[in-house]
Amino acid sequence: EHLRGFEPTPRVDAWRRTSGLHRVRGRRSLGAVKALWETRDQIAEARDVTPSRIIPDAAIIAAATALPTDRAGLLATKGFHGRGAERYSSRWISVLSEVAALEESELPTRTPRTDGPPMPRAWAEKDPVAARRLAHARDAMATLAEEQGLPVENLVVPDSLRRTLWTPPSTREPEALAAAVAEQLAGYSARPWQIELVTPVITAAILAGDVEPPAPPAAPEPDPDLGPDADPED
Repeated sequence: EHLRGFEPTPRVDAWRRTSGLHRVRGRRSLGAVKALWETRDQIAEARDVTPSRIIPDAAIIAAATALPTDRAGLLATKGFHGRGAERYSSRWISVLSEVAALEESELPTRTPRTDGPPMPRAWAEKDPVAARRLAHARDAMATLAEEQGLPVENLVVPDSLRRTLWTPPSTREPEALAAAVAEQLAGYSARPWQIELVTPVITAAILAGDVEPPAPPAAPEPDPDLGPDADPED
């Protein structure tokens, strides 16, 4: 029932999945990959075909590496082929020209910029309280997903969950916190049914994460009257 009308959140920087991207050097060429990928995606969507039927990833990499400046140079680029290579050549050259005119600061970097939280494996070191929130939430979300018969990622986008747990609302009054969590999730484009399901879980995880775990019991102090080889029964 919950999956009716479900639309997955578009992957951020999907162009970075272009096969062969690791061979591209320089931010200008990375920008060309991005521009060509996005243009190919637009053409494919308009024609209702898979993007690789327009031009393959290898053609994008070839053009982005060579950075030709005119149609003849583009079509002469080794590796630039595909059904739409010549047919849409004016569009390919147009976007390559746009990339050539960009300032360096406008070009993508090898590692995508992010304003989100660090990788989960770093949470314990950077923010132990947030790490506890995440641990509580993961366990509870797994249970909820099993109860609902849904994959965990369908309950809420993982990035939205991590962002909410990394920078939760400041209030700790349960009702106010739940309302603020729901509002935060809505800001991340969570659907109403998702918000209804996961808000109690996330709220509980935030509150549980604030509780310091009990310290391990201290080791017993050695008896100064007993030597290292003494028998305590003597």
